Amino acid sequence: MKAIDETGNRYGRLVVVGRVESDHKGQAMWECECECGSSHIARGALLRNGTVRSCGCLAKDTPPGNATHMMSRPGKKHNRLYRIWTGMKTRCSNNNDPSYPNYGGRGISVCDEWQEFQPFMEWALKNGYKKDLTIDRKNNDGHYEPENCRFITLGENQRNKTTNHRITYRGETKILEEWAKTLGVNSRTLQMRLSRGWRVEDAFTRPVRGAGERMTRRLVSV
Repeated sequence: MKAIDETGNRYGRLVVVGRVESDHKGQAMWECECECGSSHIARGALLRNGTVRSCGCLAKDTPPGNATHMMSRPGKKHNRLYRIWTGMKTRCSNNNDPSYPNYGGRGISVCDEWQEFQPFMEWALKNGYKKDLTIDRKNNDGHYEPENCRFITLGENQRNKTTNHRITYRGETKILEEWAKTLGVNSRTLQMRLSRGWRVEDAFTRPVRGAGERMTRRLVSV
């Protein structure tokens, strides 16, 4: 499908200068000139839906008392949404971070639009962010980008991490949900067994005795 010509259009503080190379998904990218004099490249769809409205200077210029001010301030504790953003980038790009092997080490990255905090902040506020929620990727093998992210409770996030944990059994690696379907066992039963320390071999092969089945604590051996 032919891209909409955005040349000359204004979006917030940005004026579109011209088309540049498409992103890794083949979506149109546009070079923009910001009122502050900086240049910024953004996806056309994000310009049109209002997610990107500046080069990032808009958030920096927002008064500290404004409800949408999410930046860290000297001498102040980082705002929670700002910490979510920095944590997301760190685990995807810093190989010294303890979480890096499960993120950047697996090829997970943060999209171009979210390399700056302001576009991420505006997306988050428009997509249900609350202080008791955390960011989650719908596809555990997908990147941090608008189409693949949502906000869920910490409890839901923890369950998803357990469910999406890759488990190797008899030379084959799958996530827990896939193993549950293969074995014909409820995923919650497998999740509960593993969380109580059962060895994978036992968790996957021992007959289910019902809700009251006795759980024997074992050393985890994956």
